[in-house]
Amino acid sequence: MNLWPAFWRSWRSRCCRCYHWPLLLLCSWLLWGCGAKIGPLEPLTLPEQSRAAALFQAYQERPKVVALDADVQLNWNFFAGRGMVEGILQLQQPSRLRLSVLDPLGRALLVAATDGSEVTVIDSRSGIAYLGSVDSESWQRYVPEVIAATELSYLLAGQLPPDGYALAEVGRIGVGGDGEVGEFWYRLRGVDRDQTLLVQLDSDQATIRRCLFLDMDQDDQEAAVELSYSDYATAGGGQGLWPGRIRLSGSAVGGTVELRLVQVFSVQPRDALARPPQIPPSYRLEPLP
Repeated sequence: MNLWPAFWRSWRSRCCRCYHWPLLLLCSWLLWGCGAKIGPLEPLTLPEQSRAAALFQAYQERPKVVALDADVQLNWNFFAGRGMVEGILQLQQPSRLRLSVLDPLGRALLVAATDGSEVTVIDSRSGIAYLGSVDSESWQRYVPEVIAATELSYLLAGQLPPDGYALAEVGRIGVGGDGEVGEFWYRLRGVDRDQTLLVQLDSDQATIRRCLFLDMDQDDQEAAVELSYSDYATAGGGQGLWPGRIRLSGSAVGGTVELRLVQVFSVQPRDALARPPQIPPSYRLEPLP
């Protein structure tokens, strides 16, 4: 179902007072786009199987960044309109994520945060804080069910969730007729749930180039969510690589969105992120529907 245009009309008509939109910005990288059609998986030769296995092992052994504090820019383009917002993205694995949406003067308009279970949205314009969970209607309205809330901090880091998936097979696969049929693709299946991922790794950096969450309800194997990663660079002076751009699409909503890393301040875990964001005492508390 195409949810984003309805959100856009609601956001515009309420002059940005709608409490749903910070949640959408927090998770918007999951939602926009047209799903890629997945071609048949072609088997590999024995030498190719060895190279594919070595590449996957190199990805697993590559140093990983587990936390981030950075300025980001979010651009979206869909049939209802296009736009851009700047903010501060903070995350800390395994499941904490926080987005502060800024006004042109750099002041926080809204803060949306989750620990993978609970959700907090603080609206500084209305003086209201909304409290709820990832089981709430608001969260589930904007986040595709193929993505677990606890996976967000890994996917934003250009990483596969460390638990919940097992490597099932490797092959060559044509996706969207983009000329990448010769690349290795890895099919991972959910351990405890009916979910399948297709992952393409960059053979030079052993980083994720594309990650597709397949729509298991579609017979033609369409990508419900597709993440394309590029511009990897060392983050915060460490050894781990972080994607400078994440382009997102999928069958859930028509259009595309791009999350761009502007400036990294730190890749060290912070005690402040281990707690929910502080709510000013004068703010009114309301439940997140």
